Amino acid sequence: MTDAQWQVLAKHFAEMNKRGCPRVRSARDMINAIFYVQATGCQWRALPKDYSPWKQVCNTFARWCQRGVRDVLLALLRQQVRAKAGRRSKPSVAIIDSQSVKAVSKGGSADMTQAKESWGAGAI
Repeated sequence: MTDAQWQVLAKHFAEMNKRGCPRVRSARDMINAIFYVQATGCQWRALPKDYSPWKQVCNTFARWCQRGVRDVLLALLRQQVRAKAGRRSKPSVAIIDSQSVKAVSKGGSADMTQAKESWGAGAI
């Protein structure tokens, strides 16, 4: 994360850190580690040693999701992107696209599922 990107998020993390124990690792380090996992698709345990310990990053991510931090940050970033594009901060219309799936025309799932016999039922 660049310094300019961090400046957008820094004030929100400063507000969140007013209560509780002081952080051992900075929120920026945690976000960078979470971004690495999301970008590469690696497992938490495969997080390189350059970042915070994987367990701490994983627990922080889970705690932020539980508290709604992720949703707040996504909403903030979405508003800024929309403002930069010259749009309202909140969308006024949503379009939901769905796909049609052909249904079974005869009998439903009971006619399509064959009865299964137990292998052990006929053995003596």
